[in-house]
Amino acid sequence: MKKIAIIGGGGTGHTLAADLSRRGFDAILCEEPGHQDALAPALAAGGVHVSGALPAGFVAARVGLDFDAEVSRAGVLLVAVVATRHESLAGRLRTLLRPGQTVVIAPDNGGSLVFARALREHGVKADVLIGGMGGNYFPCRLIGPASVFVGMPPGQKKIAAFPAQATDRLIRELAGLFDWSPAANVLEMALATPNIPNHLAGAILNTGAVEFADGRFNLFRHGLSPSVVRCIEAVAAERNAVLAKLGYAQIHSPMLRKIASLDAHPELDMFRDLAGPPSMTHRYISEDAQTGVSLMVSLGRLLGAPTPVSSSLLTIASIINGVDYHAQGRTCQALGITGTTAAAINRFLETGVADA
Repeated sequence: MKKIAIIGGGGTGHTLAADLSRRGFDAILCEEPGHQDALAPALAAGGVHVSGALPAGFVAARVGLDFDAEVSRAGVLLVAVVATRHESLAGRLRTLLRPGQTVVIAPDNGGSLVFARALREHGVKADVLIGGMGGNYFPCRLIGPASVFVGMPPGQKKIAAFPAQATDRLIRELAGLFDWSPAANVLEMALATPNIPNHLAGAILNTGAVEFADGRFNLFRHGLSPSVVRCIEAVAAERNAVLAKLGYAQIHSPMLRKIASLDAHPELDMFRDLAGPPSMTHRYISEDAQTGVSLMVSLGRLLGAPTPVSSSLLTIASIINGVDYHAQGRTCQALGITGTTAAAINRFLETGVADA
């Protein structure tokens, strides 16, 4: 495996650095200038403390502060930043990427298309392989300085390249890193994240509890009442309608109801104890309204799959945070997705070339 640069100073970046270092990969944790304060504890400690669903204990891990040099040296870049940073990060990386490098965004949230568009619009012709995953690398949180809690162990991970005709090559480049399986394309991955139905609906319906909890609210232990679960499942049904229009696999996961059954499935208690959101500006609202839900609503409008529940949640989130997520979110147009039919969209995603 080539040198790996992990970009992101949050819980996911720290967990990746610990997990990959423990497994013998040549990995280094780094961040853009302006975000490097998040790396200071791991740099001082020389690694990361891990608890939860991965082997517990301290793991020595490398931290690099020369961001441009680490990016240039790496063969694989694992992007683990909030989706609202994709545009700015892509703008910086376009001057650093070189032929033969691989960039993976997780969760994808449309980020692979953001990166591809940034390279294309700035005339970058280097042979850079870009891919996206449907979910995160790990469900995890930073619980202290250089200390992470992991809610679940890693399972099989679906991934796609943009264009999708390069997915097999992408999986070969990443062989051994995780257990990969190919997806249809990066749009399927952008829609596949469980954050789309779970986070926005769950947070909006618990607004009062979040705002009165003084940062101590826990959605997956305190917020999944039967009524909230029904609303989340309505969003999931709207997503399945959009997936069906595109010809992608439906998503029917029993996980939500298992998590909501607090007296059952004790193996999920670690996940239930993941904290958040502490406020209504948290990424559960700002990121998931701006990216996944906005994209789903945009696709539904284009393809004739109504999304009234999701659209209403976007409107309420817009009022709460003073941001028009309908207009400013990642719509088809904002991501450069061409075509007005499912067939045309899928051809674009497969080849990277718009229909004439």
